[in-house]
Amino acid sequence: MKRKFLNNVGFTLLEILVVVLIIGILAAIAVPKYQFSVDKAKFSNLKQIVANLAGSIQRYYETNGVYPTTMADLDVGYQLTEEKQQTLGVDFTLSDGTTCTWYYNHSSGRAMTCYIRLDGKLVQYERYIYLERSKNRIFNTCIANSYNTSDRAHKICQMETGKKVSDAYTQGTGWFRYDY
Repeated sequence: MKRKFLNNVGFTLLEILVVVLIIGILAAIAVPKYQFSVDKAKFSNLKQIVANLAGSIQRYYETNGVYPTTMADLDVGYQLTEEKQQTLGVDFTLSDGTTCTWYYNHSSGRAMTCYIRLDGKLVQYERYIYLERSKNRIFNTCIANSYNTSDRAHKICQMETGKKVSDAYTQGTGWFRYDY
């Protein structure tokens, strides 16, 4: 009795391995690019929050002649989950988890700063507001809290400001400030 060999339809192990390898290579390229896009969107949102809060503080000052003492004094629609008075300012957390501080110190004046975490590292966006004594100056800065100058926090600050690490001001304990 003669057996007929049917043509087996399917893939060889080698073909499957090649496909898995190609998918792995594509994922290795696509995932970091996707993550950077997500980081850019988060930072963009952070900048908008700071701009809205700083604008509201500026309007409050122009109307009342003094700075607000609580965030409840401001005309912004952010829902606060926590607000804590500090000696030189107010710490507060927004409902989306963004943490912010409105503070004053004698050397830098007043600043609104908010930060988020990217890959476990802090990225901070600050807007300094000098309205007293007719200075009327406002400037922005991006701060990356990481010694690893090639991580995502630094890349976001470099992309936003157009500055390189060599242009950044080092603030001692791993903070790099990129001025706009």
